[in-house]
Amino acid sequence: MAKPQPIEIKADDCVVTINGEPCTPHEGESVWIIPGLSVGAISALTTLTQTGVAMEAAKGEPDEGIRVTALMDSALQGLARGLAPRIVRWNWTDWLGNPMPQPDGTVGPLLALETEELYWLLSAVKGETTAQAKNG
Repeated sequence: MAKPQPIEIKADDCVVTINGEPCTPHEGESVWIIPGLSVGAISALTTLTQTGVAMEAAKGEPDEGIRVTALMDSALQGLARGLAPRIVRWNWTDWLGNPMPQPDGTVGPLLALETEELYWLLSAVKGETTAQAKNG
């Protein structure tokens, strides 16, 4: 079997919360992915789970903010590293309607995303977006 071809996933159900309000910044836009989870993505998921436990342990500590920020930064960077090779391209635009830099297999374009966008990409790679559920 040849290498798998990217599949298009509609991003209409990618929701980002801004000032407490949900919005769909990629309505009418798509992402092309290679489905499946790499070892790096699975490792990042494990780290994210452990990060939640560590964040709970940091509650009430004098340096809680610094510790939580460091934990989240490390976990999200790991998730971006795990997802980067699976995100082939997109036609996403930024908040001003300008095309976003194309994925290139590195974390750079993914680190410019909102946290919810990164989580949505994870669900897309796992085959768990609303659009995929309707088609699957």
